[in-house]
Parts: sequence; C-alpha cells; structure tokens
Amino acid sequence: MILTKSLNYVPRRVFRAETLQYLDRIHLNGGSISEASLVAVDQFVVECKAANIWTKLIEVGPFAGANLNAALVKLAYQVGGSGVLTNSNFVAGDYAETGASAGLLGDGTKFLNTGVLADSLPAHAHMSFYLREDIVQTGNRMLMGALSASDHTWMGALVPATASDFRIGGTTNASGGGAIVKGFYTGSREGPSSLSLYRDGTLINTNASATGAGRPAFAIYLWGHNSSGSATARIANRGCFYSLGEALNATEVAALNTATRNLQIALNRNIN
Repeated sequence: MILTKSLNYVPRRVFRAETLQYLDRIHLNGGSISEASLVAVDQFVVECKAANIWTKLIEVGPFAGANLNAALVKLAYQVGGSGVLTNSNFVAGDYAETGASAGLLGDGTKFLNTGVLADSLPAHAHMSFYLREDIVQTGNRMLMGALSASDHTWMGALVPATASDFRIGGTTNASGGGAIVKGFYTGSREGPSSLSLYRDGTLINTNASATGAGRPAFAIYLWGHNSSGSATARIANRGCFYSLGEALNATEVAALNTATRNLQIALNRNIN
C-alpha cells in the first residue's frame, strides 16, 4: 500500500513512517485526525528516537484524533497483534482530544483490551499510564494490567488513599508516593530484584526484594485489570496515554515522561 493514498490532504511536513502508518490505521478504523495533531504525534516519535527509547516501546496509545475511532488506534503495537484497542462500553461522548476534558473518561464499568498477553512481554519490562484525575474511589483500582493467582503484571492502587502500586512477575510491590493522584505513572522492572515506580518522571518508590518471573497468560486491560479473564478494579477517571515495553532505567523514564508531556502540550491538553 502507498501510505499517502489514505491522506485527505497533501501534508506540509515529512512524517516518519511510523506516523504515516498510524494515520493509515486511523482512517481504516473510521477515524480522523488533524494535521496539527499528527505533527504532535510525529514529534513524540522523534523525541523517543532521539532518546533511544523508541525501540523499547512495544505498545503506545496516544489517544489522539478527532473521534473515538481515532483515539482507539495504537501508535505502536506488538508484532502480530492488533493496531486497535478492543473497546468495552466506551462511547463517543467519553472522549475529547483537547482541553480540560481531554482523554478518555471511564465510569468504573468500562475498559479497553490491549490484546497483549502479559506473559508475552519481556521478563524485564515497563508499563506507563497518564492519569488525568485523582482516584477517589476505595478498594483496588487499577490503571492497567493482568493477574492470575500469584502471577501479576499491573499498575494501580490497592488502597488509593494511601499509595500507588506496581507489580511485574509476582506479588512483590513497588509502592508509595501517597494517594494515587493525577500524573504520568511509569513502572519498570529492570531485574529480578528491581521494581521501580515513577510519577511524572520522579521515582516514588523502589523494591529490591526478589520476585518471581511468572506473568499471567491473560491480556492486559486498561482502566482496570484482567483478573483471570474478568475485568476488575476498574477506575472512573480520565486517561490519555499508555505504553508497554522493555524495562526503562531512570534516565529513560525521564525521557519518556518529557516526550509524553510534550505530546500533551502539543495536543492542547490541560496537563498537571
């Protein structure tokens, strides 16, 4: 396919191949995106490549574009996987690209399926999620993840008023930072005894206890987690970005935070 055949205009910028492929997927999914927003996404790709983290990003969801069909399209996706998130109950009115209401709003019943099996990720991996509102609900509340028995891969909060939490490969936590409030959360497992949790690029807790390598053979969900095939711990909050991929060190987490923050600004979103 000649990618530019799907364009409805002649672009004034030479876009990266990844950005043009993203545009094609948006159109194939019945969505649309402005050239200004496409420039913002392209710049995100440029910044990630400059920081040498683009190849570590297996999945990226920027939730950009003029409508929900566009927002559900992934910028990067797992080899052999789907380039579009599977939607469970989100509707057009839940999404806005810009302004104070930018992102996708959950209500505690809705979620998205990435289609990425947790056990298909590297043993040393990261996950990130941009939460635009404080979580005030009680009980387990998850930004993303999957679990089965003692095999856990998730990020969220066991007690939202107390701390945010991160697990990959077992039930050992990186937990801290006080209540789970709006911000860009990144959890990274750099080794078998190295879990780190960051908010807005700043380390909020680590755990050096050894943890198992087991990860569940269930797909990772967003706006909740996949508990052995059931969506649970769902949040009633707005989010506007996620990623999955290889482990990131502190410098790389900072680079991802900067690129993601710049993307939000370029998309005219009110950010923290």
